[in-house]
Amino acid sequence: MKKLKVLAGDLVRIPIDENGNFVVCRVISEENVNAHLVEVFSNVFSSQIKDVNNLELGDRLFRPVFLKFMFFDNQKWVLLKHDPDYCRTESDYENIKIAFDGAAPYELWQGGKLYPSSLDALVGLEPSIVWFSPKIVDRIVAHLAGKYGPSDVFPV
Repeated sequence: MKKLKVLAGDLVRIPIDENGNFVVCRVISEENVNAHLVEVFSNVFSSQIKDVNNLELGDRLFRPVFLKFMFFDNQKWVLLKHDPDYCRTESDYENIKIAFDGAAPYELWQGGKLYPSSLDALVGLEPSIVWFSPKIVDRIVAHLAGKYGPSDVFPV
């Protein structure tokens, strides 16, 4: 198993097809769920592009998610660059909400803190799933194809 070491502010290339086209995710933070909180952007880049700037990334493809940078096969995920001036407020960190609704007691994760919650209050929020590379790529491709909108809950 291989691991890509990342830090908050890193931009990572996520290949989405056999031609090497890719989207970019930004690492927002490392969280206490043994994963990184990331946001994935909507613009697709060709394999020839070696660098991107923040203005080219596009909108968020979907809400921020927890992601493990662990790979079971020879992935082509590459660290594009690190932004030493990145501040997670750029990603609206304090307002990111994730539902911890797998078992009672239900909790709302917001801005790095867990709060008691009701199940009703968690409906429609991003679920507290830790994504791995093959499944997140499936999700990215489905969103890019227009099967899901930026606020839709992706079936797992």
